[in-house]
Amino acid sequence: MNQSHKQAFPIDAVYLWVDNNDENWIHKFEKTIREENSLSTISNQATSNARFRDNAELKYSLRSIDLYAPWLNKVYIITDQQIPQWIDTSSVTIVDHEDIFPSNVAKPVFNSNVIELCMHRIPGLQEHFIAFNDDMMLSAPVYPRDFFSDTGKPIMWVVKENAKKFLESVSEYHADSERQRATNRTLRIFIDAYQTIPPYKLKHTPKPWTVSGMHCFWDEFHSFVQESLQYRLRNEKNLITIVAFAFFMLLTDRASPREIYGAQRIVDMLSGRCRHIGASLGDPLWKRRMRKIRSARPLTFCLNDAEPSSQQDRDELQLFFKEMFPAKSRFER
Repeated sequence: MNQSHKQAFPIDAVYLWVDNNDENWIHKFEKTIREENSLSTISNQATSNARFRDNAELKYSLRSIDLYAPWLNKVYIITDQQIPQWIDTSSVTIVDHEDIFPSNVAKPVFNSNVIELCMHRIPGLQEHFIAFNDDMMLSAPVYPRDFFSDTGKPIMWVVKENAKKFLESVSEYHADSERQRATNRTLRIFIDAYQTIPPYKLKHTPKPWTVSGMHCFWDEFHSFVQESLQYRLRNEKNLITIVAFAFFMLLTDRASPREIYGAQRIVDMLSGRCRHIGASLGDPLWKRRMRKIRSARPLTFCLNDAEPSSQQDRDELQLFFKEMFPAKSRFER
């Protein structure tokens, strides 16, 4: 790393991972669905195969950070009594749900919002860390200053919205999807607490977090946190953790926004440092976005699985991953 990118403090990486082909996991998942169905209706979004399907994304994401973020300190992988067969366990730290959940969490948990809400409880985790989903990858060198200021302040990558329209759109009763209703409910919590919200949306990118910031969030919104910890499956009453924490950090001046779309995207493209390109499999634009990733080499990209995806889509995704990251990383056996 050259002097201009000198690192002032250690930064860890944290992943969530699940293998939905594991028989023990399947047994617990099906039992939980039966139990929850006896209490209320479960949405298809909460139990969608695409939410849990393993397309080997973790392997390629780790290859990407090995190539483009070798300065990362420790890598933690949060799982539910699972370990990827191909991984070198001496190069990563496997964290079980039991290691981070408070005693009052309703278990087993199949809700990433709850797992993310407890990330900061990983034993030994550094103050500064970057939260990755396994489908988030790098395709160009990134540096600590892309995610944290020199003083350690997280830099949240955001998309600027029209302030008036954004505020008007935040209604938990007028949203097309369960996810959007949950997001809107999360944002309403901040409007009630601070009488405002910054006019930003978040994309599916790696998120810079701090352990101390998460503790403050738990203290400030204790009742909402405790309620959310009881939801084993996603539903519209969840706190959307990545949204909640980002907005809390921005509203309390614990983080700074960094726009990645609009005019700033043009500047980034011209400088050869496009921040992010993303799409969902099955979306009409996903193959075009895949080609764009090849040519533009954004700092980060995400091609996430989705319910409309076909086996052919997933096969093409595998070929793309192998083309982008053909060599084993230090995290593999």
